[in-house]
Amino acid sequence: MKVALAMATGFSNACKLERGLQLIKWVMGLILCLHIPAQASVTVQEVDDYIPAGNWQVSLAVGGGELQSPLSNSKNIDMAVFPSIRYYGQRFYLENTSMGYNLYEVPRFAIDLAGRLNFDGIFFPGSGSHVTKKMAASGQFDVPGERPSSVLPPPNRRLSYLGGMSFHWLGPVNADLSILGDLSSVHGGRELELIVGRSFAFRAFKIGIELGANYKSHALVDYYYGAEIKLPAMPEPVPLYQPREAVNSHLKLEGIFPLTESVQLLAAGRLDKLDSEIWRSPYVIQPETRSFFIGIQYTL
Repeated sequence: MKVALAMATGFSNACKLERGLQLIKWVMGLILCLHIPAQASVTVQEVDDYIPAGNWQVSLAVGGGELQSPLSNSKNIDMAVFPSIRYYGQRFYLENTSMGYNLYEVPRFAIDLAGRLNFDGIFFPGSGSHVTKKMAASGQFDVPGERPSSVLPPPNRRLSYLGGMSFHWLGPVNADLSILGDLSSVHGGRELELIVGRSFAFRAFKIGIELGANYKSHALVDYYYGAEIKLPAMPEPVPLYQPREAVNSHLKLEGIFPLTESVQLLAAGRLDKLDSEIWRSPYVIQPETRSFFIGIQYTL
């Protein structure tokens, strides 16, 4: 009886953990689609949208949308309801999973210590999944300039947290430059991201457009998208695909129309183009992803 009870308790805890991991991925997916973090505020976040220092802003968006997965055996993330939390102190700020500390600021330029999640791991299994498929044919191995002919289920990969310096320029076209490294000791890689954007106002209706490029180092790309196989005659796994550094790009459009002081109509769409070093991975099945959300946002 005690054994059965212990097994049932363990199974229940495992189910809770799995649901928790799925919830984290779901929320991260929503943030990625809308690009809510501090680096993304170069579009429709205008001066009159700033939060007074020391205040919290909590909002809830309800609607419909989808975050498309580029991986094989990985479902797209459906989006219906998600929260957003923002806080700005005199120097420290928090925007969902991003945070920072202001080091220097003048009216049109700022330097921050910044941290945010790396989203490459969002669609990979969170636990208990490893590449075990055996492939003996020599034709399955990577040839430079060609995509591996096999598609494999993605293995277990961890989310990582990046930190470093962020530079912000405000003007007719706003720009953010972030230089970040792995703080979570997951892959030891780096990212360098440049985002430029501009917003337009038509009375109460705001439209924003954003273009971005994101350099990812070899260590980061290899951790998430490199592949190995275990052959019967080999004591150690054999590399199947060894990517180099990569540069992804994205385009985002968003619009906000206030219905009241606390309720807004919100629409956002994002197109991400993956570098060939990433989409040639046997875990990836498409060279680009599309995401969108349409709904109503309520701010407390």
